[in-house]
Amino acid sequence: MRKFWITAFVVLFPMAVLGQSAAEISAEADSDRGFLTGLLESNLSGEGRQVVIEGFQGALSSRATFTELRISDEDGAYLTLRNGAIQWNRSALLRRRIEIAELSADEILLPRLPQSDEPAVQAEAPVFALPELPVSLNIEQIRADRVMLGEPVIGVEAALSISGGISLEGGEGTAQLTVDRLDGPRGQFVLDAGYANETQILRLNLGLDEAADGLLANLVGIYDKPALTAQISGEGQIRDFAADIRLATNGQPRITGKVSANGQTGADGTPGTGFRFQLGGDVASLLRPQDRAFFGQDTQLLAEGWRAETGRLDIPRLDIRTEALRIAGSLSTNDQSAPQQANLQVMLGRDAGAPQVPVPLPFAGEGATVDSGRLTFDYDAAQSDGWRLDGGIGALNLDGVALGALDLAGRGQIFLDEGALSEVIGAIDFAARDLDFDDASLAEAVGTQIEGRTGFNFTPGNAVDITNLRVRGADYGLDGNFLVSGLGSGITLSVDAGARYTDLTRLSGVAGRPLTGSADATVEGYYVLLNRSFDIDARVSGRDIALDQPQLDRLLDGESTILLQARRDELGLEVEDFRVNASRLTATAQGLINSTSSNLRAQVSMPSLADAGPELGGSLEATAEVTGPQNQRRLTLNGQAQDLRIGIEALDNALSGQTELTASALQTAQGFQLEDFRLANPQLSADAQGSFAQGALDAVAQVAVVDLSSIRADWAGGFQARATLREEDGARLIDVTGSGQDLSLGATGADGALTGTTQLALQASERDGVVTITEGRLTNDQMRAVVQGTYGPGVTDLTGDVNVASLAPFGPGWRGSLQAQGSFAEAGDGIRRLAVTGTGRDLSFGQAQVDGALAGETRLSVTGTEQGGIFTIDTAQVENPRLSASATGQVGAGATDVAATLNAGDLRFLGNGISGAVQADARLTDDGTTRRIETTGTASGLSLGQPRIDPILAGQTRFDVAASQGAQGISVQRLNVTNPQLQVTADGAPATGINLNARLADLGLIVPEFPGAVAVTGTVREEGPSFAVDLRATAPGSTDLRIAGTAARDGSTVDLGVNGSADSALANTTLRTRSVSGPLAINLRVQGAPSLQAVSGQVRLTNGQLADPGLGVRLDGIDVTAGFQSGRLQIDGAANVSAGGRVTLSGPVDLTNGATDISVALAQVVLRDPNLYQTIIDGQVRFSGTAATGQTLSGRIDLGETEIRIPSTGLGGARAIPDITHVGNQRPPVRATRAKAGLEPYPSQASRDAGMSGPPATPGRPPALDLVINAPNRVFIRGRGIDAELGGGFRIQGTARNAIPIGNLQLIRGRVDLLGSRFNLTEGLVELQGSLIPVIRLVAETERDEITTRIIIDGEVRDPDITFESSPELPQEEVLSQLLFGRGLDSISPLQAAQLANAIAVLAGRGGDGIISNLRESAGLDDLDLTTDDEGNIELRAGRYLSENVYTDVSVGEGGRSSINLNLDITQSLRARGSVGSDGGSSLGVFFERDY
Repeated sequence: MRKFWITAFVVLFPMAVLGQSAAEISAEADSDRGFLTGLLESNLSGEGRQVVIEGFQGALSSRATFTELRISDEDGAYLTLRNGAIQWNRSALLRRRIEIAELSADEILLPRLPQSDEPAVQAEAPVFALPELPVSLNIEQIRADRVMLGEPVIGVEAALSISGGISLEGGEGTAQLTVDRLDGPRGQFVLDAGYANETQILRLNLGLDEAADGLLANLVGIYDKPALTAQISGEGQIRDFAADIRLATNGQPRITGKVSANGQTGADGTPGTGFRFQLGGDVASLLRPQDRAFFGQDTQLLAEGWRAETGRLDIPRLDIRTEALRIAGSLSTNDQSAPQQANLQVMLGRDAGAPQVPVPLPFAGEGATVDSGRLTFDYDAAQSDGWRLDGGIGALNLDGVALGALDLAGRGQIFLDEGALSEVIGAIDFAARDLDFDDASLAEAVGTQIEGRTGFNFTPGNAVDITNLRVRGADYGLDGNFLVSGLGSGITLSVDAGARYTDLTRLSGVAGRPLTGSADATVEGYYVLLNRSFDIDARVSGRDIALDQPQLDRLLDGESTILLQARRDELGLEVEDFRVNASRLTATAQGLINSTSSNLRAQVSMPSLADAGPELGGSLEATAEVTGPQNQRRLTLNGQAQDLRIGIEALDNALSGQTELTASALQTAQGFQLEDFRLANPQLSADAQGSFAQGALDAVAQVAVVDLSSIRADWAGGFQARATLREEDGARLIDVTGSGQDLSLGATGADGALTGTTQLALQASERDGVVTITEGRLTNDQMRAVVQGTYGPGVTDLTGDVNVASLAPFGPGWRGSLQAQGSFAEAGDGIRRLAVTGTGRDLSFGQAQVDGALAGETRLSVTGTEQGGIFTIDTAQVENPRLSASATGQVGAGATDVAATLNAGDLRFLGNGISGAVQADARLTDDGTTRRIETTGTASGLSLGQPRIDPILAGQTRFDVAASQGAQGISVQRLNVTNPQLQVTADGAPATGINLNARLADLGLIVPEFPGAVAVTGTVREEGPSFAVDLRATAPGSTDLRIAGTAARDGSTVDLGVNGSADSALANTTLRTRSVSGPLAINLRVQGAPSLQAVSGQVRLTNGQLADPGLGVRLDGIDVTAGFQSGRLQIDGAANVSAGGRVTLSGPVDLTNGATDISVALAQVVLRDPNLYQTIIDGQVRFSGTAATGQTLSGRIDLGETEIRIPSTGLGGARAIPDITHVGNQRPPVRATRAKAGLEPYPSQASRDAGMSGPPATPGRPPALDLVINAPNRVFIRGRGIDAELGGGFRIQGTARNAIPIGNLQLIRGRVDLLGSRFNLTEGLVELQGSLIPVIRLVAETERDEITTRIIIDGEVRDPDITFESSPELPQEEVLSQLLFGRGLDSISPLQAAQLANAIAVLAGRGGDGIISNLRESAGLDDLDLTTDDEGNIELRAGRYLSENVYTDVSVGEGGRSSINLNLDITQSLRARGSVGSDGGSSLGVFFERDY
């Protein structure tokens, strides 16, 4: 509202004063209107304000008018009134009244507010009262038809009308004012106010009503600029006044409040005024949506206090609340407005009780949030002059930076001088922790924590002095003092500070280049913000600074210092002193640069350029000077170098000794133009003078080398040249002459060619794109080259002649001599004739294939003419004893017809194993619409030196090709390539289809593993940007494929389908000893850029067979599908095991990295070795991993009923079959089979007969093993009289090449039968070795006649060892005799001796299984036993597993006594056992067993 009152005052004040001044001068005025105008202007003008009135009339009448009134300040007119009028009652002056009926203006312009000086602070608070005027004032009508306000006045441009009236009489006043908006949305401001000094009653009614997008909404910045209504109203005595405040948007109440004031007396009796300000409501609705969460739905402001008439202020209660902010406290000042007491607490976010954190911060940018915050300030002058500040902010997020925590702590003092504030001093500690920046470079430079301390001194009306500032980061720090002054005259920042950075690497990201080293800097001076003037004295000290510029980095190695003293003011930029001092570099600069003149001088000193790089050397002293006004400055450079080296040997030698360098250039609109240049030393001199500007070329350049050996040791002779360049009549002329004496360039051939004096001359000119070579000549006694003529459109006429005695100097491996002449000239009528002839002898160009063809004399000739773009070849021939080539015809757009012949009788000169002979004739024609080529020829005995390809080219190969290219594309009329091995024919056109037919008699010529014929037939057709392919291919292995689809011309994308069939037996040559068979159905598609990711579809094997003799496994009915999709292969399949059971598998294979994850399920799979074992297995196995990281075979296998046989070698005493050694030659099929089994060497004729592409076993990285084999029971070991049941489990680890089994099988029950005698097993164990062959240990123990005997069976199950032990110790035969007959060997009968021998044979594996064993197998029982007790009673027991965990047996004894037993395995450790006998007895028990 302050702006409104200022605006109203500025608009109405001149009109009111004008009316009052007119009344005052009415009695004195005369007809001199100039005098009246001047008097008015004088009365209205004042300091900083000038009033100009134009067209003033009617001063002596009751209506005065003026055309225009302007009020100006230093920045020009800020108020203009046009067509103003004052109508007043002159006779009312006699009653001491001023009665104005009309105070009006048609138009008032207020583009801005006037400059104003802030009024001095007044200690006493004035008592409100209307002014007591000597006369009464009554203005019935105030009118301004159009008031134009500029954007600086209220924030938007606006056109208004003002109407109303005011009255001031006898200490009473009233005012009615209405302001309506004329442009834009509707808006009206109404003021109705009155006050009487006698009653001190104030009446105020201030109202605003405006439509959406109105002035107030724009001025205040209310979100979405809604329609507004506002009202401030109240009435009462000024010392006990209250006003209500209301604000609504779009008809909805938003903010309500009340302001009240009443007369109160202070505690000390001082009169004053108490006040209360309360305001609250939905402030958030007036703000942007992203700023509303901070305020919530209810914002409250409450301030209560008292102000004395002497100026003292006391606010005991201050309370501001929003959803995320709480400000509470108290404040008081003395009569001079100096602080007496302050207690403030500010809380944010979580500390303010925000319901949700973090809280978005309003007006702080997108994404700004805060989690918590608390700040307290305490000061009480009654206690001391000290103040205290404490607080912190948690989790503050601003644009691009996040602070985990910000801590603040301040202490200081407030000083008063006779009650007035004189000075505030203090110190503040601060620390920012857990810093995080969006910009990684900035995060690296700043680090995660900053802490510091600063002091300050503030004097009202003076400067802010920041003293002893200290900031510390991870590797840097800042210390200094800062002074901010001149707040009213252009802010000036004075600085005296120092900074350090111990690790410049952290600044690499900010600098955009790698940095290393450390640096310290100090700065003293000032900077004026208003005019950007400065005066600075800076120093930077560095240590081992590196900027990723090798030469510069070496110069700055060690200690380096940069000093700068400079100032900028109204005279320009003055560099008082600039120095760079490093251990290897010194540079200085001083001078002044401004618009009218410049005088800047710089010096550089480098005592040793070797410090800048190992390839450099010498020293350099140089000065540069810039003079002259802006855009016409001159740059002058002077330097001296000693023994310069730049890493180029020739130039390094040329620059040895002292080298002088001077140059000057003048600044022009196009940049600096070189005027003069000179370089001189004892070895060479070079200079140039003149003008090099375009259009004014006139310069001379010279270069001279006294002795080329000074440039390079193996060079010799002297050389000098001079060139003049000038421009005459638009032609640029160059004239170069030079000579060398006994030149030697370090090359044997070249040295001989340049002996004596070699002259170089060139005279040429250029005008309008035509170059005329008057003379171009290089001559000496050994060679000569001349060229002359003109080159340009329509005027070309060049001739040349060269004669070289030896080509050796011209290139490595070059030899021979050459003489050639040529001409190219316009022959008239647009005809240009070319003629080149030459002869070379023993030519060599360092290319073995070419050099062999050019031995001896080679003649070259080309003659022809060119006209209208057509070159007619009269003759073109290259001929020598080894080959000849010739061509005739013409070449040109629409008229090409060239015939060529090539004949090479022996291609061995090409080397690299190439041999054979080629003869070919070709013709190329082009009539502008169709290009045709025809070639025929033969090649005999071709060989490319490639063993796989050469067999295809053996014999004579004939080729005959005819093709054309026209508007419809390429057409192949015929393509025939034939030899005894290969036949290819093609014809047709791409648009309609090229028919292709190719046949290779034996693919085994290229791929020995796949012998047989290959044939491809089909068509290739052009379709837009692609080729359409439809081919059929047949190959060995019953392969029959159709390939159809499209492919881009450049092969970048394809869309091809591959469908057909093959026999999986095709893979047997790569499967070593395994074999597979069965039909393959192929249905694939390649779509996209050619890659594995582009392949989709599937390959399926149905009803296949796979045999693996090594595992003794055969799979039948194989049905496997391999699906391709996005670079992955999904395998799903199943097969029957011929011995019983089924195998299923499923899983993916990643074709890009070889990752595999295939699961295999085994269901009732029967595995058997007829001589060793038979088992039924179930399980789930997983094969996963990659070839790079290793593959793993893991899972669980459950063994069903398993029988391990201890093999018997049969009756009698036959020994094992010895190893068989094969002698003599076997038939080829036998040798091939032995090669696949690895019994023949590789490579060998046998492996080739077997079609093997690699050794029969190619060990790679074996897969890791992690298998669990579970066999809780029903693992039987039988044979040689043994019948035992075991249970347990194994874990197989290691690799497939080195398996590591862990675990064993332990005895459940068992016996040994010998000669009808049964021995119960007391110990049993089965373990696995690395070969996975079971190792058994079985022990049967019995005691008879105080002799304990044991049968021990130990070793591999294929051939265990049997031993007999006794206690006391007896010989094994004696032990066995005691076991079987209960007596010693000396007391057995002959029959018993024979039985003993048979028992030994049974245990040794050379006898039968025994009668009981045969009966058990015949009856299908798991257990059958015949026992005798100590009394000789015989009992028969038969047992069988009813399920996996249920076992029962039946026992029948003498006398018909029988019993039935039942065992139930509840868990591995818990069993239930029950028994029922024929005698009525029964038993039931639960048993717990645990093995440790």
